[in-house]
Amino acid sequence: MKITDIKIFKMAAPTWHKAGTNNWLFVKIYTDSGIHGVGEGSLQYKDAALEAEILDFGKFLIGKDPFQIEFIWNSLYRRVTWTGGAVTMSAISAIDIALWDIKGKALDVPVYELMGGKVREKIPVYANGWFEGLTTPEEHAKAAKEIVNLGYRCLKFYPFTGKYSIENENLNYGVELVKAVRDSVGENIQIAIDIRGRVDYGSAIKILEKLKPYNISWVEEPVQFDNADVLGKLSQKTSIPISTGEQLYNKWEYQKLFEQKSISIIQPDICHAGGLSE
Repeated sequence: MKITDIKIFKMAAPTWHKAGTNNWLFVKIYTDSGIHGVGEGSLQYKDAALEAEILDFGKFLIGKDPFQIEFIWNSLYRRVTWTGGAVTMSAISAIDIALWDIKGKALDVPVYELMGGKVREKIPVYANGWFEGLTTPEEHAKAAKEIVNLGYRCLKFYPFTGKYSIENENLNYGVELVKAVRDSVGENIQIAIDIRGRVDYGSAIKILEKLKPYNISWVEEPVQFDNADVLGKLSQKTSIPISTGEQLYNKWEYQKLFEQKSISIIQPDICHAGGLSE
């Protein structure tokens, strides 16, 4: 079996505030056996660069055996002078996922069987985006209750904003939103908070201290994702689990987090972190 062609499909997101930037990019790899594979490497704000990188990699892929997934992964990562980063790793991710799809179809087995077999029957999910356009604690409380009634057992939202240092007004406002949601959904529902690296270390300490009474399941990226030392130090200052990782791209970048032995949850994004293989 040989790879014969690679095509890209871009799909726009209809979301009211992200229609021009938050798109999905899929790659379809064709073979001479008639089997094709589909992978995703969506990278908002960098769609054009990602498309160009995938098409450039396509020159290498044509004629290759799609079963040689590890060889192809390493070849794409190592063959260029400038490697790593969001664009290159998202391109490799999309291609890698598509190759696993081809292999599963060719062998007529689910891909999980190729990776050691199934280990669970179901995976819990959390609700995100349910708070769009809401401003008051009352609005958040009502929307959170509606989401829980749909069956979600975990909610994530973004109550804190700041230009790296958080003012008391923003701090208190965020805490009010968290309290309203907790009071609305009760103690058995998990609540997660994403700060998206918007504040500095000192402000993050203030936020984490204020969140203690609300049984928070995790706080995501309270400080910038690329500062592993500060994230580790922050984790040791709080009992609330800290999570990070969606903007890291391979095992080498995660190594710093593992060495810290303090991050509770790592969050690789399969579309950016090297695909299924990585």
